[in-house]
Amino acid sequence: MARRDGYARLLEAGDHPAPPASDYKLAAARREAADQNRQIVEGLFEMGFEAAELASALGRAAAGGVDRALQPRDWLGGSAAGVLGGGSGRPKSEPGLGYGWRTGLSWEHWAGGDALALNNDLRGFVAAIPAGEPVPGGQVSSRFGFRRHPISRRLGAHEGTDFITHGDRTVRAGGHGVVRFAARQGGFGKLVVVEHANGFETRYAHLAQIAVRVGQRVAEGEALGVMGSTGYSTGVHLHFELRFRGRPLDAVKAMELAHDGGPLVAEP
Repeated sequence: MARRDGYARLLEAGDHPAPPASDYKLAAARREAADQNRQIVEGLFEMGFEAAELASALGRAAAGGVDRALQPRDWLGGSAAGVLGGGSGRPKSEPGLGYGWRTGLSWEHWAGGDALALNNDLRGFVAAIPAGEPVPGGQVSSRFGFRRHPISRRLGAHEGTDFITHGDRTVRAGGHGVVRFAARQGGFGKLVVVEHANGFETRYAHLAQIAVRVGQRVAEGEALGVMGSTGYSTGVHLHFELRFRGRPLDAVKAMELAHDGGPLVAEP
């Protein structure tokens, strides 16, 4: 739980009581956003994100994003149109007091309504995760986390997810990105590494064939190669890794989060 405590302040924005009866629509939107924020953040924690990491990724100072110089009743200009879904969906920048990186709206709107802005940020962050299936229709044969290595028999961290398939063995990009590595690398055998936006990276190991080159831009679902058993491997499969700023994350949890928690990949 300790890793979550530092991020709790980010969610507190959604816990303020609704304003007086003047704006039921805004109050309902705040509550819905706050509930969704908790679900998204829980999903990100299950992927393996740390609290400070999320706060940094969302660009929020001290995991709160609040300009402490502001006081209740301070007016920042603008209107509630953005958070209610009108206009561009974000308050327009107008002269007035600053509120972190936002201007527009009053303290009262942001005190309870910041859950809406946070919801927009969180959904944008999740949408940028390269969570496409690398082997559509494949099955998970070994999950992310600690396991006994199938060859060495030693217990250790498995920093990826292994996929097998009885169908098409084409390996596909989990998201839009640029190929940074496409060659043999030790125990990974034939390996492709794709760099994505926002600090994400995906790795595709043990390939039989590589179909891309370094520097090539790829789209989500584009063929990268063919599943194989090159390198340190016991059989034909794909070892797939999802990393954020170099640190491994649970790719299956990412796929479930990106697909609203629905069933995604089967296990044999």
